[in-house]
Amino acid sequence: MSQEILRTSILTIGENKNSPRIWNECKILDIAGFKIGQPIRITYLEKSIKIFADSNGDHIVSKKRNIPVIDINNRKILEVFTLSKKVQVIIRFGEIEIKKTYTDNKISERLNDDSCASVFSGGGILDEAVKKSGYKPKWGIEINEDYANVWQSNHKGTMHNCSISDIDYDLLEPVSLLTAGIPCEPFSIARQNQNDQAFHKNENLSMLILFVIKKINPRTIILEEVPQYVKSQIGMATIETLKQMGYNVECKLLKGTDYGELTLRTRVAIIATTPPDKPKFPKENPLERTMKEILLTPDDPQCEWFTRETKSWIFEHWDTQKAKGNSFVSQQITNETTQVQAITKRYFAGQGSNPVVKHPTRPDTFRWLTLSEVKKLMGLSEDYDLGKGKTLAGEIMGQGVLVKVFEKVIMENKN
Repeated sequence: MSQEILRTSILTIGENKNSPRIWNECKILDIAGFKIGQPIRITYLEKSIKIFADSNGDHIVSKKRNIPVIDINNRKILEVFTLSKKVQVIIRFGEIEIKKTYTDNKISERLNDDSCASVFSGGGILDEAVKKSGYKPKWGIEINEDYANVWQSNHKGTMHNCSISDIDYDLLEPVSLLTAGIPCEPFSIARQNQNDQAFHKNENLSMLILFVIKKINPRTIILEEVPQYVKSQIGMATIETLKQMGYNVECKLLKGTDYGELTLRTRVAIIATTPPDKPKFPKENPLERTMKEILLTPDDPQCEWFTRETKSWIFEHWDTQKAKGNSFVSQQITNETTQVQAITKRYFAGQGSNPVVKHPTRPDTFRWLTLSEVKKLMGLSEDYDLGKGKTLAGEIMGQGVLVKVFEKVIMENKN
């Protein structure tokens, strides 16, 4: 009997007389030796159904418009394909095999444990939310060496310090949860305001994640990005592809202050779960909080106050922006402040539009938030190692998520 495959196809399991039904109608059946009126034998195995041309078989190849039909209408189908809605049919000469589709097989193989990994890991801030949710990291992928070092200082597991396009997929262990902080430059508001239509070199990175997902087959996926991503062509294509890979997918805009945080930092969370599980988001829970719980006392040695005399350039910047009537000025934070604008990755480089703390008694005296204060805003513990230098720390936190918000998201979707 030839083992050459003549045809593969995907069929939907239907219903007839309150029983599941697999209806296979095609001309290729005749070529494969399944002639109209010929007896066949149907065998129900643990993971498949096999059909053979057999003169002693108790079923017959029927017909419709002179095309051969093999009609299986039996509740035994449910015993083989418990949750499947579609099946894969493989036709060889004299033999037909019906088994789970590739997607259903992948779904059944997905891990359900406490293992996790991350792509575009950065300094591991999203991984910190994952770790606080009870997961154990196996590996991360991060191209920036300084960021990779920070990740490895705070998390166990293997760090693949390379581009996602260079990763050796055979080195990636399967995990139950995969997270990714997709680089946001191609989708930033600044780029949109510039009406930049040119293809950005990082615009395809979310598509490369799909190759990793196909390889490691995680049960749950959580992606985070700027809000503009989900409206982009590449973002919509990524979401649709995840659905075609057998995931239930939902996305939602998450603003820190809606979940009890002090900062307005906003991110979109894209959650993909394995059926029958559906993505879940935590309930919004705004709290009445003020910066008094975070700010150091004015005489703390970490507070580096400045005035027009010591930092004239920033006052000149504020004066210029106010004269233009635009909003590129710094928010002035006091103990009574309830909402702080998002900290950018250049915060500790002293950008003039970032928030400053106003001295409670001295006029025209300000300071930047300290490293420890920004850590508290982001939900990081004081001992989280952000590497050498405030500039690097600012870059990592300015591109990171709010740890407590994403911890809630992850816990909602933990099996």
